[in-house]
Amino acid sequence: MTKPNSIEDEKVDFTKIYYGNRNKFVNPGGIDFYKIADFTSSGKSSKRVETNTGRYWILRDGATREAIRAIKDYAVKHSYDLIATSEYLDSIGINYKDITDEIIESFSSRKK
Repeated sequence: MTKPNSIEDEKVDFTKIYYGNRNKFVNPGGIDFYKIADFTSSGKSSKRVETNTGRYWILRDGATREAIRAIKDYAVKHSYDLIATSEYLDSIGINYKDITDEIIESFSSRKK
């Protein structure tokens, strides 16, 4: 059995962790959150409106929500017990698999 990893209290950045328990994980996944959010339906729509308008920020909020939902669904389905940004995991020395493209591909399979 693999020994669980944890992230030390002084290294925790909850703005970079999107799923899981930072105190006990064995199968972490890394992501580029903005790439995933840009691929959502709201993210794509936000590119067609003027930046920094009310409509733009409503769409960006929707993209964030869609991305977080997709990340959680993918983590559960594929047994990832921690999902955080790749950049963050690199900065604290955690080995992980980058699953950004796999999550994006899961959007395509949902529409079929």
